[in-house]
Amino acid sequence: MSLNVTDTATTEQSYELILALETLPNELLAAGSASTTTEPGNTRTNNLEVTQRQLKTALTEIRDRQILDQSDSALSDLDELIQRYDEMSHAEKRDLLTAYATHFLRNAQHDDARYFYEQILQLPGLEHTNRLAILQMLARIAMASEDWEGFMVYNDQYFESGGGYNWVVTGHLIRAFSQLENFDAAGEAFLLHFETGIHPEYDGSDVQYQRLYGNIDSIPLDMSDAANALLLAQKMTEQFDQPENWRVLAELYNMTGDVNNYEQTLASARTRDLIDSAGNWVHELANQ
Repeated sequence: MSLNVTDTATTEQSYELILALETLPNELLAAGSASTTTEPGNTRTNNLEVTQRQLKTALTEIRDRQILDQSDSALSDLDELIQRYDEMSHAEKRDLLTAYATHFLRNAQHDDARYFYEQILQLPGLEHTNRLAILQMLARIAMASEDWEGFMVYNDQYFESGGGYNWVVTGHLIRAFSQLENFDAAGEAFLLHFETGIHPEYDGSDVQYQRLYGNIDSIPLDMSDAANALLLAQKMTEQFDQPENWRVLAELYNMTGDVNNYEQTLASARTRDLIDSAGNWVHELANQ
């Protein structure tokens, strides 16, 4: 197996990828490397079983050094282990490939991390939960690389493999569809996001709102489905109660000619000091 190592700049999405690594490698490493039993049809000798235990120990030590950001020594040991790749069981190959992917992901080398995760998907007998976890990790990597079409491919494979919706999946769909300018689909994903549960880090503060939802809160204005757009704007206003939510809701009522609800929305915004005496939205003036 040859390596094609490339350097990429660290992005904000890389931070979220690193956080995701705190669970994904644990799941993969725990799935099959703890045992020294032979696979069906495999006639390993006692010496090979000892080698298997040594491999497990080596991978555990490498993973510990990855967590401690000792990436250079970890990569050197991985390069030694991969020389025995053809002699490994499927579980050992999976664990080795996971260690490589973890290394490159921690160093924001997304193309290389993506390559190794894709190699894991090709292994026979991959556990269903691990397949779903890897497909979601690949989708995140594609997002971090702003490869939105690639994200959709991995996401489709995730659902075809039996994956379900949760706040992570729906949150990613909102952003991907927005980047692809499919705003009706983004709006539908946002409505589903409210059903699956919003981001657990959202605490109601302005800071967290801007970080998690601030760049996608105008989606209703770009939707062609007026009914869904209005429903989404209403839910966003109820859930977040942010100045931009009120502005978007008022604009939608104005665009659809719903004078009564438009006036009521403006009145509610004024009582919240979101509109000044001249009729300007205060948060827009502050951002000028």
